[in-house]
Amino acid sequence: MTTGLVSACGVTPGPASGTCFALVARMTVAPDPMLRELTGILDEMFDTPSITLDARATLRGTLSLDSLDIADFAAAVNRRMGVRAPPSTYDSLRSLGAIRDFLVSHRSW
Repeated sequence: MTTGLVSACGVTPGPASGTCFALVARMTVAPDPMLRELTGILDEMFDTPSITLDARATLRGTLSLDSLDIADFAAAVNRRMGVRAPPSTYDSLRSLGAIRDFLVSHRSW
């Protein structure tokens, strides 16, 4: 994971009004394109900020997806990646990293 700092300037209320202070947040970005693609699909479908997802994220645990959600995710991934795998395959893979590895080995380029 690569990290970057995101900052903004705010104004404090009260006697120190007009004083600028920095708000800093650490953002993580998935280093590989396949993982970025998967987190993008999840964000589009389930409004999950990809900032919080990494290779260890799980569909059922981290994202709390149910069987129908996983079936929809599988269909979207299959369509975008050119893979034919049933939803049960995605459900059995324990993390986004495992799904990425599966896709890399089965994707039709």
